[in-house]
Amino acid sequence: MLGSLEVICGPMFSGKTLALIEHIKKWQSCGLKVQTFKHALDVRFAPQKLVAHNGESADAVAVSSSCDLLESIEQDAQVIAIDEIQFFDNTIFEICTALVRQGKQVVVAGLDLDFRGEIFGAMALFLASADIVCKLSGSCNVCGKKSRFSQRITNDQPACRYEPQVIVGAHDRYEARCWNCYEFSGEDCCQN
Repeated sequence: MLGSLEVICGPMFSGKTLALIEHIKKWQSCGLKVQTFKHALDVRFAPQKLVAHNGESADAVAVSSSCDLLESIEQDAQVIAIDEIQFFDNTIFEICTALVRQGKQVVVAGLDLDFRGEIFGAMALFLASADIVCKLSGSCNVCGKKSRFSQRITNDQPACRYEPQVIVGAHDRYEARCWNCYEFSGEDCCQN
C-alpha cells in the first residue's frame, strides 16, 4: 500500500476537526483500521474524543508527546489521524513521514498560524511535504468575511505578542478574523 500525507489547516473555528472526523468516518466505512490521536493539551471537550464545535465526535487517544504517540501506534493500523498537530514538537514530523514510508495514510489537522500570525510548530514542515493540503477558513467575527487568523483576546483587547504561544481556549479566548479585521498588538503593549 502506498502511503500518503494529508494536512488539514486553517485558523480557529474553520472546521479542521470536523473535516478530520469526516475523513475518519469515511475510512472506517471502507473497512480501514484507523487510529486517531490528539494532543493531551486539548482539554476543551472530552478527554478521549475529538469533538468539533458542532458536536460531531470520534474516539481518540490523548497523548502528551510525539514519543507517546509513536509508542501507541498499532502495527496493523492503516490510517493514522492526528488532531492539534501544532502542539507537538518537530519530532512529530519525522514520525509521520516514517509512517508514510511504511505505507500508512497519515492525516494531520491543526492551526497553521498562532495568534501572532506566525507559523505554528511543525506545520511548515507538514505543509511543505504534504501530498494534499486542505486549507480551511471560517467566518470573521467582526465582518463575516472569510477568516484567516485566530485573534486571541485578553481583557477585551487583542493579546500582546509577548503572551505565551499556547493558551488553550475556544470562544472564551479567541475570535476568527479576516485580513482586514485581524489586529496585531504592537511590541509596547505589555511594557510598563
